[in-house]
Amino acid sequence: MTRRADWPSPQFCTFDELVAVAPEHLRATHAAYIENMEARGLGALTPRQAEFVIAGHSQGRDSLEGYLLRTSPGSGLEAWTLYPIPDDLISPISDRIIEAASEIAADVGAPGEAPEAWAMRLVEAQRTHPLMMENGREVVVAGVFCQLTTLTRSDISTKILRRWPEGMR
Repeated sequence: MTRRADWPSPQFCTFDELVAVAPEHLRATHAAYIENMEARGLGALTPRQAEFVIAGHSQGRDSLEGYLLRTSPGSGLEAWTLYPIPDDLISPISDRIIEAASEIAADVGAPGEAPEAWAMRLVEAQRTHPLMMENGREVVVAGVFCQLTTLTRSDISTKILRRWPEGMR
């Protein structure tokens, strides 16, 4: 069994250095996770598909940046490739979630509704529309909590917008 201490752990001091090694590091981490879960007898329950998001301040480009990497192709994206994230991102995504997000987006900018409220509506859409996994099982991907993370040039802050005590349904 692979112990967590044996998992890949690259050394980097800046976000730019992380971006340079992210695809290789995330592939190794994902493989170690699957191996660990299989060794525990949980292989059948372990999703093979995953999405990773990294974000931070690039000193080299003097900009805040975010990247998405998927372990399998889909939605026009190749596997194991870093893609710059636009100003907003819903992840994981499905056609049903896209439809719900389009309806929610029509309300964006309504007077008095904070961006956090729109985010919560999107998370509720993810909870309402399970994703179909490669093994045919439907999985609810948003469940225990919704976290808002804000990046600035000098700081990262985070807060929990909502917790669901019942977890994933």
